[in-house]
Amino acid sequence: MYTKLEKSGVDYLVKVAFQVIIGAILFFVSSGTLKNHQGWIYFAVYTISTILGILYLSKRNPEVLNERAKERNNTEQWDKILLKLYISLAFFIIYIVAGFDIRFGLSSVPIFCMYPALAIIILSSFLAVWAMKENANFEATSRIQNDRIQNICDSGPYKAIRHPGYLAIILWAMAIPFVFGSVYVMIPSFLISIIIVIRTYLEDKMLKEKLVGYVEYCNRTKYRLLPYIW
Repeated sequence: MYTKLEKSGVDYLVKVAFQVIIGAILFFVSSGTLKNHQGWIYFAVYTISTILGILYLSKRNPEVLNERAKERNNTEQWDKILLKLYISLAFFIIYIVAGFDIRFGLSSVPIFCMYPALAIIILSSFLAVWAMKENANFEATSRIQNDRIQNICDSGPYKAIRHPGYLAIILWAMAIPFVFGSVYVMIPSFLISIIIVIRTYLEDKMLKEKLVGYVEYCNRTKYRLLPYIW
């Protein structure tokens, strides 16, 4: 394990910061106002939880940050497609839809729904950081990591489900329409969830076929995303 952040880790942090800033700009520009308090609350919570998570990982598992920004030559072809769709929806389109909904008053969700939704977003951030802390092989793309030691992680949340990082994304996607108070945001949120379910299925299939010991891990940890369901 690395003892400190490398240049690739710093590059990853810059990428994350850029995504948050661009998301906020897209939302406030498309909404046509800086006075939307739900937007400010969301981006404040999202930014603070992201910073705290990165600070924690930089101390407890900097290797995962160092590896996530590196270019990969053997990413599965299906993941290249799914990842592009996911990034477009989760970091750009979802904020544009939320902004236009607010600008034109297309729909509304009761304001009290925002607070439990924010709690779910914080929970999703915690789950993602926990998964990255436990799993040094938590990369950004789906591939067999032949260029480094790829261990099967069965600690922390991986004791209960095989893909806790993907569950964290789905929780975030389900909560964000209620934070922004937008029914229409449910459309990109639903698409994001579908993409993640497909990605989970295909990655699980890849690991069963190509990673030694993964089938045995599946026999111990039987569920992909939801205990007792799937």
